[in-house]
Amino acid sequence: MVAANGIYKLAVLGTSQGQQHIHTLHFRSTVDPDGLLMSEDAWQAALVALWQGTPRTAFRNLFQASESPVQSYQVRKVCGAVPLPAGLDVAESVGNQNGTQGLPEGDALAPWLAQVVTLRSALAGRRYRGRSFIGGLREENVLISTITGARTTRMTAYADALRTVFVTPADADIEAKLFVFSRLLANGDPTRVPPVLPVACQDAGANVTTLQVRDQLATMKSRKQGSGI
Repeated sequence: MVAANGIYKLAVLGTSQGQQHIHTLHFRSTVDPDGLLMSEDAWQAALVALWQGTPRTAFRNLFQASESPVQSYQVRKVCGAVPLPAGLDVAESVGNQNGTQGLPEGDALAPWLAQVVTLRSALAGRRYRGRSFIGGLREENVLISTITGARTTRMTAYADALRTVFVTPADADIEAKLFVFSRLLANGDPTRVPPVLPVACQDAGANVTTLQVRDQLATMKSRKQGSGI
């Protein structure tokens, strides 16, 4: 059975601009009665199924139809009672792998350029904030260093879909809540001054409360391992 307050990482794997594109999100298991009765395999499959609703539709619309940003999924439990269970690897159906943006938007930009969605919680501090970098940008999506309104509108639709499915519902009404996860808080670091002591999984971050779409061009090279998403 799945215990409440475990932390899971969902990775959406695909290709964009000829390069591998990986979109990752973290989730906390809740006290939802249905979820608590599931096996680990069933819960992880249910998490994928939740993302495959309106979030998948909006995410695919960020990419051109010639790209395949949703080819497969990986789910891993990254914090919880040890030994951690085996993860889930599942392929997306062929008909749902490609982007759905059919309007021409020019040539592809460099694959490391991205639009950022900032994920905030009710707690202050950078350990309780996350950033999600999403690529697939084209020439007509950007004016100098500003991402155009059309692309930002589509990104906002994806953020809204995540909010509706994984943020707004109460814990008792959904199996998983979108979560900002800090590996530093979970694992601790005794070499720091002062030392960082490990904390319980549910305290190694916080539930996401706000998703803010940025319209400034960013680079995935600025992503730091372990800094939220």
